Amino acid sequence: MKFLRSLISVLLLSAGAVFADGLDEERFGKPTNQIERLLTRAGFDGAAKSYALVIGVNEFDNFENLPTENDPLRVADHLIDKADFDMVHVLTGDKVTDDRVRELMLDKFRELVDPNDRFLIYWSGHGVTIGQGDGAVGFLPVKNSRPEAISSMVAMQDLHRWSNFVQPNHKLFLLDSCFSGLVGAAVQSDTLEDLSREQMAGKGSHIISAGRGSEQTIAIDELGGSIFTHALLKGLSGAADSYNQLGGDNLITVSELKAYISLEVARLRRVYGWNRQITPQLRDAIGSDGEFFFPVVAAFPDQSVIDEQKSGKVFTQSGSRGNSRVTDELELLGYSPEQIARVLTLLEDLKSNAGPFSRKIKVGFVFVGPIADEGWNFRHNVGRTAIEEHFGEFATTAFVESVPEGPDAERVLTSMAKDGADLIFATSFGYMDPTINVAEKFPDVKFEVVTAYKQTDNVATYAARTYEGRAVQGLIAGRITKTNKIGYIGSFPIPEVLRGINASFLHARKVNPKVEMEVVWAYTWFDPAKETDAANALIKNGVDVILQHTDSTAPHAVAAEAGNVATFGQVSDMTEYAPFPRVSSIVDNWAPYYVKRAQDVMDDAWTSADNWVGLGSGVVQIGEITEAVPEDVKAEALKLRDEIAEGTYHPFTGPVRLQDGTLWLEDGETASDEDLLGMNFYVEGIKGEVPQ
Repeated sequence: MKFLRSLISVLLLSAGAVFADGLDEERFGKPTNQIERLLTRAGFDGAAKSYALVIGVNEFDNFENLPTENDPLRVADHLIDKADFDMVHVLTGDKVTDDRVRELMLDKFRELVDPNDRFLIYWSGHGVTIGQGDGAVGFLPVKNSRPEAISSMVAMQDLHRWSNFVQPNHKLFLLDSCFSGLVGAAVQSDTLEDLSREQMAGKGSHIISAGRGSEQTIAIDELGGSIFTHALLKGLSGAADSYNQLGGDNLITVSELKAYISLEVARLRRVYGWNRQITPQLRDAIGSDGEFFFPVVAAFPDQSVIDEQKSGKVFTQSGSRGNSRVTDELELLGYSPEQIARVLTLLEDLKSNAGPFSRKIKVGFVFVGPIADEGWNFRHNVGRTAIEEHFGEFATTAFVESVPEGPDAERVLTSMAKDGADLIFATSFGYMDPTINVAEKFPDVKFEVVTAYKQTDNVATYAARTYEGRAVQGLIAGRITKTNKIGYIGSFPIPEVLRGINASFLHARKVNPKVEMEVVWAYTWFDPAKETDAANALIKNGVDVILQHTDSTAPHAVAAEAGNVATFGQVSDMTEYAPFPRVSSIVDNWAPYYVKRAQDVMDDAWTSADNWVGLGSGVVQIGEITEAVPEDVKAEALKLRDEIAEGTYHPFTGPVRLQDGTLWLEDGETASDEDLLGMNFYVEGIKGEVPQ
């Protein structure tokens, strides 16, 4: 722990100036005209310029100094050297004052930036919040700010408000700070529609913040700065390309950038053992039609190279419309006529020899939460990447994360179908009706909805028998509880969740007749704040083992702080909290299922069905049972796992009574799938009522 504390510093915001007295200077680039050419091609009127204001504060008189002094300079260097920016103004250290920031926004950039231009604002430094919940307000301390004097700081809302006096066509706000989600008033908007190059020219203003309004960001010495800025720069260098439906196109949009940052931040948290939740946010400030974007510099040679290649060009390409489009794109990237000819020949060879797979397909995924949640969405995204790894160039995937269950889902599904998806996985129960509606309009596209029950000719349903894993968890919980009180955090009172509650309780009571279970409903799949409240409420009532059907690691963090409460990972291993409080987990391994269904589409063998798979298929797995569980209990749990996987034991085997004492399953009788799919009750012994 001491090592981690020395390695990882919690930021009340990240990073700032290399020189103690700070910088206040302009840096000019030598643009290759790639941005201007791309924007003109996309429909801009006139040549567009790209400007940025990069601000960093890392040394303070009254706050802890920050270990990320190079972050703002690394950002500025990237914008000038690799992102084709015309000018970047760098403001760091004690040069950063409320008056100077306001002056730059209201005077300099307001006059400098034209309506066709692009403007980026980056700030890194400490962050402070006052108030709570919806009334919370964020502030950014500068060199001489005092903790007790909020008036000595820059208000996040003011920073965003001043930037609104600069009216470019594209604007992007990057805030790397604790409580950075408090900047501006825009609502969360992780469902941006993927835009083609021709659509990007529309007006756009977006905010990417390091986390939510209640979250602290992180700096790691080995990375030389903040994990958010590290992920940002890695993404801009090319890693974020293809993180949307358009695939790799050598342009990185705001939505691609945020998607990549979320994944990389989550990965770094796991690598460096940081348990506190940090969830990068994307918000649309104006209801944008277009998006800020960055070129992948290696893909765009200087215009003079292209002009030189074109000057002696005598090359025409007959053939399909697709080949003409390929030719246009390759010319834009600076390929010579001879190189283009070789590419087109290769394409024809690929068409005539498809290799190990019958044809190429495109697979779409719609996620209800962030893919960096380390739970439900994270595991489904692992399955998505398995398709790419298995099929290589013969399968491309696209995804949209944090899509609400409702009209937004229908819009995203429609967009994917129009974009040429052959198969679309809708990974939440609430997507069922939107999927049915969209599927009717696209009869040639195959759709699958997880945990749903409605099927049509081109809509299948699929689910993991997670209740099988819950039975194993229940056995462990019943054995290790000392208070005989087990808690369960439920998401929504639907059959999937009720099966897990009942299975875990039946098997806890089977080994411990004294055990009681309290259920708290969070009414969310992923909300660390609500899950924290639920865990605290259970612990307050004497619970010392918590199971969850929500997707964040927040309950584990609460249990770790309590010190004597055991937890189980939810659909993801969550091993950062092992060996205690996390003593085991249910892991959803969707890769085998997703690869098989993609193969079915390739082979024209896909059929609509209700596919329900469990421990025996390998889709449901029991994560490592740690040394915090006695060896005899571990052996008992693994024996139960194996019996369920082999089909020699069913978790719902009678006698089982309903909550009111009515006999549901006779002695030796097992529940049918029809009964399980419609489960809407508690079994005998669970207190409280199922919400209606």
